[in-house]
Amino acid sequence: MSSPIEIVLSEDIRSVITTRVVPCRAGHMVSADVLASCVSLVDADGNGLYVRHYQSYLRVDSVYAAADLKIFDLDSSFIVLADTFYPGLYALKSVNRPDHYVKAHADSRLGIVLSSNSVDFYETASFRVHTPCKSIHFRVFLQIHIFRSIKSRPKRIYLHSFIGVA
Repeated sequence: MSSPIEIVLSEDIRSVITTRVVPCRAGHMVSADVLASCVSLVDADGNGLYVRHYQSYLRVDSVYAAADLKIFDLDSSFIVLADTFYPGLYALKSVNRPDHYVKAHADSRLGIVLSSNSVDFYETASFRVHTPCKSIHFRVFLQIHIFRSIKSRPKRIYLHSFIGVA
């Protein structure tokens, strides 16, 4: 088993994490009204690696190394919400931490934090979905949308995902 890999902001497209968007691992534990928007991100190579939060930070972890599968299922499941903080942008809400959203931290790591009524929170917890090609497998890029500096390029992490068969 490999060590967990933290997810950080990057401008280097070579550091892309290729995943498939699949129905959430905690689907049997979420209410019917959010089930359709509940997703998990699994490594496209089919080796059991999932994007999950652990101790408030996102990382890629193996389901086969999970000490508690129920907690792993909850940690690797997110609700995708459109137009939450800004029109046309998306937010990823944690399934097992109420009112916690995926957000870019000041140290460039991605994690989940309690929702806050602030511009900084809205800007670092908002994502843009890109579909750069139209093929049988749609490529979906989730881009951290950071407004802080108009002069510099926004830092971003690409979760290169495609919608496929679970």
